[in-house]
Amino acid sequence: MSGAFVRTGRLDVLARNALGRALHAPMFDSPTTAQYGRANFARYFVLLVRVRPSAYLLSE
Repeated sequence: MSGAFVRTGRLDVLARNALGRALHAPMFDSPTTAQYGRANFARYFVLLVRVRPSAYLLSE
């Protein structure tokens, strides 16, 4: 089984399977998804990752 999702040209996620959801769980659980009703890769990275980049850095 592999993680899969279907997205539009504007990076909205239209559908995903369970593994795709698990791999991108931070995006699906983010406030941007709750506010806009649909997960979106661009909105997630611009609004959240840019604001808190240290939260996404790998620690040793």
